[in-house]
Amino acid sequence: MNSILYKLLKLIKIFLEILPLKFILFIGSMLGKTAYYLVPGRRRITVNNLISAFPEKDTGWCRLYAKKVFSNFGRNMMEFIKFSSGRIFNLVEVEGIEKFNDGAILLTGHLGNWEITGMSIAASGRELYPVGRRIHNPAFDRIVDDLRTVYGSHHIPYHGSIREILKKIKNNKNLCILIDQHMKSGLPVKFFNRPVWCTHIASVLMRRTGVKVIPGSSLHRNGKIKVCYEEPLNFVTDKDSLKADFINTQKQMNWLESKIKNKPDEWFWLHNFWKSNWPAVFIDRDGTINKDYGYVASREKLEFLPGAMEAMRKLRKEGYLLVVVTNQSGIARGYYTEKDYFKLNEYFLSQLELEGVIIDRVYHCPHHPDSNCYYRKPNPGMIFKAMDELNIDLKRSFVIGDKASDIELGKRLKIKTIMVMTGYGKDDIKKISADFKANDLLEAAELIIET
Repeated sequence: MNSILYKLLKLIKIFLEILPLKFILFIGSMLGKTAYYLVPGRRRITVNNLISAFPEKDTGWCRLYAKKVFSNFGRNMMEFIKFSSGRIFNLVEVEGIEKFNDGAILLTGHLGNWEITGMSIAASGRELYPVGRRIHNPAFDRIVDDLRTVYGSHHIPYHGSIREILKKIKNNKNLCILIDQHMKSGLPVKFFNRPVWCTHIASVLMRRTGVKVIPGSSLHRNGKIKVCYEEPLNFVTDKDSLKADFINTQKQMNWLESKIKNKPDEWFWLHNFWKSNWPAVFIDRDGTINKDYGYVASREKLEFLPGAMEAMRKLRKEGYLLVVVTNQSGIARGYYTEKDYFKLNEYFLSQLELEGVIIDRVYHCPHHPDSNCYYRKPNPGMIFKAMDELNIDLKRSFVIGDKASDIELGKRLKIKTIMVMTGYGKDDIKKISADFKANDLLEAAELIIET
């Protein structure tokens, strides 16, 4: 069956190659628009993705751009076929191609015409080896390979190919990595403020070999496809390889997100990049992540506990979301203002980011203990808010804290709890029984990973 489908696709490709460009682009666009109505599942995914990524936009805007996304995808397929036949070079403008003279890694995503973004390198006479997953349908995978290999572009699968990849880099060949493929491994970072599994192979290869990592994308402008290869990303190296990989992987996704925001109708919103269901670790702040001097409200009082950064990186690597839930009654007591709190929280997150720690959400309750606020621990409001915003699997989640209110919060929701002996832990462990006890956040993280 796949063999018959492949032969049929090949005949269609040959037929389309000889038709006028404007005609097949029109056909591609119309096919895309038709698919918008005929494939309701993909339409729903596309609209929902746009709604989540652009909460400031109304539903009408999201539906309009969803139609554009389908139309662009149909047009992209036709452009890809024409480009592989060597017939639309005059419509493609390339900037920065010389960056690949001595071998580099091209980082790109499903933006604009991503196939032409990569193939422009191969078409210029420079060898290119895309690294990525295969298309699920063998016939479609084979026909796409046929189109790519016209200019000497040869696919390398993600898994089991590290030796071949390193050999290509050593011989100054060019690699291409699509960074927005749905993964079941890699590192979980943030993309449009939601967690996603992303490949960190570019960071690993840069650390091992020093190879340049060059972001590149294409967009449709004034009737042309404009391909731009930018300056190499400023990836970091660090003796802690996990720290470096988190920083670099988040940096590459930040680059792609900024490009998509400028032209949202040209990204491939049709796939559910955010479909993973995540366990979370709900972590108290003062006394668990940083020292509790009593109402921490200024930079001068923010001192991270030993091992806290390493603990959170380890948890994140294992696929746990990191959600900080903190009571801040000092606001209600008049010790500091909510503006002071937000200012400190911004600094808190910036320091974590420098250490490769990705926090998914921070929630706080500013009210007095006597208020019985729904969001004040041990009441569950902050956790329920996190569940509304993130795909959290509560059964696989944990609560970590140094106070009885943290443990009570977990008990009320039947979430496994860990009391740490930092902060008030040594006193509060006498008041309430937790599922686990740990000396600090690092030991708590190791308990979770081993559980």
